[in-house]
Amino acid sequence: MESWLNVCCVLSEKKRQHLHFEELVTAGQKWNLNLEHVPIDKLEDMTSSGKKYDVVLHKVTEVMAKARRGDEEAQQLRNSFLRFLEAQGSDCCVLDSFDSALGLLDREEIVEKLKGWECVDKTERGKDNNVEVVKPWKATIPSSASFPTKEEFCATVREGITSLPLILKTKEAHGSRKAHEMCLVVSSTFLEVDNATLDRFSFPAMAQKFVLHNGVLIKVFAVGNKCSVALRPSISNRVIMDYQTHATSCKMGIIFFDSHDVSKSDSNCFLNDDGAHLNYEIALPKEFVLDICKEIRTIFDVSLFGLDIVVNVEEKVAYIIDINYFPGYKEMADFHNVLCQHILVSTKGE
Repeated sequence: MESWLNVCCVLSEKKRQHLHFEELVTAGQKWNLNLEHVPIDKLEDMTSSGKKYDVVLHKVTEVMAKARRGDEEAQQLRNSFLRFLEAQGSDCCVLDSFDSALGLLDREEIVEKLKGWECVDKTERGKDNNVEVVKPWKATIPSSASFPTKEEFCATVREGITSLPLILKTKEAHGSRKAHEMCLVVSSTFLEVDNATLDRFSFPAMAQKFVLHNGVLIKVFAVGNKCSVALRPSISNRVIMDYQTHATSCKMGIIFFDSHDVSKSDSNCFLNDDGAHLNYEIALPKEFVLDICKEIRTIFDVSLFGLDIVVNVEEKVAYIIDINYFPGYKEMADFHNVLCQHILVSTKGE
């Protein structure tokens, strides 16, 4: 019989609830895992006590993000977390490494790592030489640019350097509500009306080409070498095609929105096509999605992540528009057992 492993789960209270932690603890017992929740503000005491763990599972992106912004309390908590990890020693398995998780906090850094990246579906397309080979699927990222200030962004739009439509996203990918506050820029009308309209958006920002995708977002949830896919509502093509019929802000060429309002499973936003995701068949081959996840795992050295993907079916291109560290997994079947199995596999270096 295999010995039990002690797993320290450094999670915010919100994440603990989202994980249904008590159910995870119960699942862990079937895998000989003793899972213990330790809030990040209690780690100093754990370090002082000298308690050792076999595995550290963590989601402290909010603290990490605040620390990067200069918040002193968050910096103290981050340093406490790092001291705790160091005290655990090299035999402790950390999911995922601090630096790897940190690498998914900044959209500009993510884009830089994926610049020029492509993943092409390698599955066989034709039965024999008499059958035309179907164009394979390809995955990549939309063209993107970084803008430190509103003035620089407006100047490039005015000069026609930056093409529209596009999505403005904060440079920070996690750690605050602002990371979910976005701006769809449909036309340059806002420059003629009142470019102060953009004052409510937080720069620095990433400008990402808007891809027409029939109002459907593909959410991919990855745990190690396993993944699952769910469909969510997204921004309808009609918003771009007929933007002047919508809200006042849209008549100025800009629509502000929160991604949580647009792409939750039960979203009913004016940007959505009602029920579009419910009548949509997943076009991406399963093996191709697994290949994408494998490459993302390698590039970012993470095993717990989520992908937001939009698809241009005509071009057969899947665009990764966001990557999230340790997302919610409520749509992954049997998630607790999948995670427990991944913890065990990771301790064996597989």
